[in-house]
Amino acid sequence: MDKKDLMIVKELRRNARLSLTDIASLTTIPITTVHDRLKQHEKKWISKHTTLLDFQNMGYGGRAYLALKAEKAKRIELRNFLLHHKNVNSVYVVNYGFDLMADVVFRNIKDVESFSELLSQKYGVFETKIFHVLEELQEEEFMMK
Repeated sequence: MDKKDLMIVKELRRNARLSLTDIASLTTIPITTVHDRLKQHEKKWISKHTTLLDFQNMGYGGRAYLALKAEKAKRIELRNFLLHHKNVNSVYVVNYGFDLMADVVFRNIKDVESFSELLSQKYGVFETKIFHVLEELQEEEFMMK
């Protein structure tokens, strides 16, 4: 990634809805160069254009990260369940003795706890560490500074 690419990516990270004209203006890179670079790199660097939501203000005060360790025979079923559950924001394969990490969003902490119990009962999760998000200090800031 060269300096021009970095400048373009920074602007997209700040606001993915910017037009090519806006990006060109903010970066002083010609619009044709911005267009060509985005087309060239879109498939290898940009996996998705998205909107970040303030879950707390939307009434979802139960946000947590769940570190999960599951029975080997149930891991694929657990993974598929998490990947398709409406309250699961992100899923990661992790290390340090755990199999998966799930970022979950619910109305309240009680619902997070109930979800964790469901995972234990139905999907072979035998160890869970729950990290409740009490306050979000920063999110999605990499390559914006």
